[in-house]
Amino acid sequence: MKLGNIKKWKITVFAMSTIAALIILACLGNLLFDKIRFDTTSDRRFSLSEETERFLQKNQKYIAVRLYKDKNLADKNQQLGNYAEYVRKILEKYESESNSKISLTVIETQPFTNTQLEAQKAGMEEFVFANGERYGYLGMVFTNESGSQKIMGRLVPDDAENLEEKITNALSILAAEKMPVVGVISPIFRVADPKHPLIRADNYPFITEMEKHGYQVVALDDESADVPQNVDVLLVFYPFNLSVLGAYAIDQYLLRGGNVIIMLDAFSEMRFANQETYEKYDSGLDKLLRQNGVVYHDDVVVGNGENAQTVMLDGRKIKYPLKPIINGEDGDETSINKGLGKIYLSHSGFFEYAPNQNINTKVLLKITGKSGEMPIADVGKMGIDTLSTKYRLTQREYPVAILLEGDFRSAFGGPLSYDPDILKTMPPFLSVSVKNGKLLLLADADMVMSDLWQKKEQDSDNMSFLFRVLDYMSNSGYVTLVANNKKYQHADIRDVVYQKAENEYLADKMITATNLLKIRQQKTLKKEDTLDNKLTMIKDIKDLEELQRQEAEEERRLEKINYTVEQQYLFYRSVVLWMMIVFVPLIMALAMAIIYYIYERKSRQKIAELIK
Repeated sequence: MKLGNIKKWKITVFAMSTIAALIILACLGNLLFDKIRFDTTSDRRFSLSEETERFLQKNQKYIAVRLYKDKNLADKNQQLGNYAEYVRKILEKYESESNSKISLTVIETQPFTNTQLEAQKAGMEEFVFANGERYGYLGMVFTNESGSQKIMGRLVPDDAENLEEKITNALSILAAEKMPVVGVISPIFRVADPKHPLIRADNYPFITEMEKHGYQVVALDDESADVPQNVDVLLVFYPFNLSVLGAYAIDQYLLRGGNVIIMLDAFSEMRFANQETYEKYDSGLDKLLRQNGVVYHDDVVVGNGENAQTVMLDGRKIKYPLKPIINGEDGDETSINKGLGKIYLSHSGFFEYAPNQNINTKVLLKITGKSGEMPIADVGKMGIDTLSTKYRLTQREYPVAILLEGDFRSAFGGPLSYDPDILKTMPPFLSVSVKNGKLLLLADADMVMSDLWQKKEQDSDNMSFLFRVLDYMSNSGYVTLVANNKKYQHADIRDVVYQKAENEYLADKMITATNLLKIRQQKTLKKEDTLDNKLTMIKDIKDLEELQRQEAEEERRLEKINYTVEQQYLFYRSVVLWMMIVFVPLIMALAMAIIYYIYERKSRQKIAELIK
């Protein structure tokens, strides 16, 4: 073959190869967009925690898991589609580690079929967006041998870092023999009594969370001299001037081998939010605490000048030491605080304790480092000047959560009454423990305010701490994991594009969602006021109608933002897709041209050498 023909043949082959590559990439651009994934094998995204693995190895109960996901979810909403695959792989990991005790069934739902009806009956919540398009289902149901169920009706990517915590907790609840009973005594804030709604109830939703966590919560009378025998844990929330009868009931319950949690508070923000003057705090339990070697200091509030929350004070943003942020692992190592991260406190007192040979005492949480204290009387009139003059650095350790276990002594010299008729209605008086009990003391009741544990940006472990306390005190067998704070990593390029679109409207979305939450809370309180106060019912009904109108308006605004995000995502998606269709082939063509040029150059050099 002549050299000229060989050159023409090479050019023809190169041109045809380039054109073929362009055509193939243009046709498969969308497929490439759908399939490009990042390497996630090294980040342990689908691994389980040690606590979960221990539970799965010990569990002897059969539990069925059904994952409902729309068959075409990825085509309707790519972010949800990708998250559905993430959830499925996590559940498969549970199944493989469970010694055949957990079985996973994936049900792909389709509109107008039995699968859709089954999902609806199972309690799944359909995704519906502003343009009216229905995205189908993504949720799961857990069922144990006796038919009890835990339902997660809608799974969203924003809550991915809590996914393992929720799955493990649901499994452990279904594996438990019975639902533990938490008795609640709360003389000021009636947190567990529907007949006496909590003052500003939206700030203390922890009782609802406890019920979701698998506990049966019952309200107890603080004027009763006895705690029912079926109570597994007694939670005394913000005791204030507790009656002698109430203190006696707690004392005797503890000596019978009971498990008691007492949440004290030197300065309750919720109680004194609208008061001009501060009233001296008296729990009514000082005698009981001192009998067992503990003193609660409620004359000062303690804090940390370095690790603290930022607040506005006198128009300035400052690190406010009396709202400290402490490390949950700084205390004595126990299963309660192992792995805990940030714990948020607000105007907390502190404990002092004396060693007792009959009681094992451990400090679970403490304020250390650049610590300090301030007289409680100055807190109510707080300002920059007050803080700078009254807050005193001490650099000492302040225990704010302690656990006592062992043989307790009664703070009472005998029964409250020797009347034979009264004695018949009460258990026999105990002066010493007949069975080792547990007493856990917290120096700040406000740590379970929603402001301190619900904000995602804070990474607060306050509620995880409370649940671990409940699990430990009740011996429930429940497993509480600390949220891993590892955000769901976008494994698909479409997720990255969607996140970019969402970030542009995230601020508006957060403001609207917050407004919607506040309106709903106001509506709930207004409904309660309307029922309680019949004299102002007409005005209250009008106010309620106005709140409903505002709620509908905020819901429409939120739907509009979601719809705008979806449209922006589609725009960005088309831009990336066209880049793949146009620029990627051009880059490949350029690379092939360079390779061809280098090859031709070397060929000419060889020919030149042969001619010589």
